[in-house]
Amino acid sequence: MKTSNLFLVMTRLLTLLLFPTFAATTLAQSLNPEAIALTKTYQTAYNKGDRPTLMTLFADNVGWVNPDGSVTPGSKADVEADYVRDFGETAGSYMDFTVVSTEAQPDGKVKIGTTVSGYDFVRKTGAKLNPTAGTYEMLIGKVGGQWKISQVKWSMNTVGLEMRDLMKRFQDAFNREEAATLKTMFTADAVRTATDGTTTKGAAIIDFYTQGFVDADVTNVVSLANVSPQFDGSVIFTGTYRLTGRSAKGDRIVRRGLTATRRSKRTGSGRSAATHNPNSSKRWSITKWPTMPPGKKASIYFITNECWRAS
Repeated sequence: MKTSNLFLVMTRLLTLLLFPTFAATTLAQSLNPEAIALTKTYQTAYNKGDRPTLMTLFADNVGWVNPDGSVTPGSKADVEADYVRDFGETAGSYMDFTVVSTEAQPDGKVKIGTTVSGYDFVRKTGAKLNPTAGTYEMLIGKVGGQWKISQVKWSMNTVGLEMRDLMKRFQDAFNREEAATLKTMFTADAVRTATDGTTTKGAAIIDFYTQGFVDADVTNVVSLANVSPQFDGSVIFTGTYRLTGRSAKGDRIVRRGLTATRRSKRTGSGRSAATHNPNSSKRWSITKWPTMPPGKKASIYFITNECWRAS
């Protein structure tokens, strides 16, 4: 009996429609439920400032994974000292954890991978400060029949690494005099403010750089000093710059000062209310870039269509 083409088409379509649901269900089922429960207990206790409960979740010896992969040995007392700082009388901290992976280890332990977003807050007023996002990895094992955390790895404020990468790309494009590349790094409504207060907007910013490449041959070095995420999803970056080289007339050029930008990740109009995703593929763009002489205060602004969780 010959199967009709329509039947084959409908079968394939049904498979495509059901596959995402199946994949999501499989992923959820693959996560260790006990690991998820421990993470939930950790989050609840942390956000309540409940140190006694938090301490029951840690082994006596706790290792801290460094950025280079090495592990610094520590103790439960070291962990508690950190929480004393987090749960101050005048300020507190909030964290929202999402378990994204659980991996069984040969020795019976389980590695929990999570994404994290959170902020500090003023206890008296409830004002939220210092939003942050990143990843938190825990290694847990059974001690006396109970799961205990024996190793942790923080990778917070990953946006700072993105900012460093962006500034390096900007610096490289500037020093190679690639105006076309610089153009991709600014929003259409970007504003650049010179040290004398003069502003350049939109496409005129690229014209400014293009003419500058004709008038002088200089090297620009931009150094990051601070990266501060904001609750609207933007990032304020502050740093210094130093220009050295020669003008077209042969005059020596040496300029230095403070710089700051506000940056955002944009793929279109509007903003989502989702928790900030540190693994987002959206591209950071520069929206404001004031420069100031040494000794003056300035900020560079970045914006994104993602927002940090604020409640």
